[in-house]
Amino acid sequence: MSKQNCPIRSIQNFICYIKYKRKFTLNTFRFLTLLLIYLTVYQKVLAVADTLVLKNPNTDYSTYHIKSSFLEVYRDTTNLRTVNDVTSLKFDPLGSMEKKYKGTYWIKVTIRNESMSDIRWMILQGDPHVGIFEMYVPDVKGNYVLFNKGGSEVPFNVRKYLSNSIASELPIDSGKVKTIYLRYQSDIYFAYKLLVHTTNFYTYYSLSEYFFLGLYYGILIIMILYNFSIYLSVRDKIYIFYVLYVISIFIFNTTNDTMGFQFLWPGVPLLNYYTYYFGHLLLVVCILLYSNSFLALRKQLPSYFKIIVISIVVYILQFILEHNFFGTSIFYFTLIIPILLIYIAAIIIFRQGYKPAKFFIAGFSAVLIGLILFTLMERGIV
Repeated sequence: MSKQNCPIRSIQNFICYIKYKRKFTLNTFRFLTLLLIYLTVYQKVLAVADTLVLKNPNTDYSTYHIKSSFLEVYRDTTNLRTVNDVTSLKFDPLGSMEKKYKGTYWIKVTIRNESMSDIRWMILQGDPHVGIFEMYVPDVKGNYVLFNKGGSEVPFNVRKYLSNSIASELPIDSGKVKTIYLRYQSDIYFAYKLLVHTTNFYTYYSLSEYFFLGLYYGILIIMILYNFSIYLSVRDKIYIFYVLYVISIFIFNTTNDTMGFQFLWPGVPLLNYYTYYFGHLLLVVCILLYSNSFLALRKQLPSYFKIIVISIVVYILQFILEHNFFGTSIFYFTLIIPILLIYIAAIIIFRQGYKPAKFFIAGFSAVLIGLILFTLMERGIV
């Protein structure tokens, strides 16, 4: 047996064994100490957000989605902090961008402009539901000043760019690095959806968006006027229910794309709060009224109709509780339940032999898919 094995058969070998164990223990202690120091330093490095680098625009670099790795957040529970206060405070990594927030938060982002000097950039807050959005940038002396302000609680004409998105030019010259502070204050749940576009792409996108939104709302207005005129002629209540149904969709969508705020009530930001919350309720109620009139749900499926009504009542109660006590905003998912039940009822009635139900199913399929996508998007899942 070799000496290196140090068998404990004598005093000499026992001493060799003790020295070997002491050396092994000391090396292990040193390794664990260095590992702990490394992990501590590494964690501090990870806690520092990355710098967003803007490059010359092409197919890959004309738009930047500012991900959570570029953002740090500070929650202002006092609602009183100024930009001079927070610049000296510790910010935390943002974490998940899918989460919805409510209250007052500060976001810190560092951006370096490596594009050519003739390229201009825009920064946008993609979620329009934030109540107050303020952007602070350093001036030539390094003092932070308010550069842009907007949001659903601020009159529309306060915005730097009078568009349905909260947008502003990005005042960072080529070759420069700046740290920007963004203040969010909102009584409505919002998400950090920050985007950076080139000015050219922003102009192109905005014009295209307004063109298609104009077509969409034009069609809705024509549908409202046409069916209301038919109602005045024949006095069939199904047409007035359809008019109410289209109006509810009109309000629901203008609230979410802020077109209503821009063109209908720009000086009354308080309406954004009520149309946002109660637009969902109005949509569900109007869908039930129109569906019952078109499909005769109460007559064809009386028991099933009661279930639909109960689901809507449960939705309304849960909606009130969520926004007044719990604040988890699960009502986006429960919104789908009564609408899905109405869709199933239409299929049942069609299979029972009521042929006009196929037109309802065809049209309502698009509505159901749209609402499901909207719900998933509002919750940050897609």
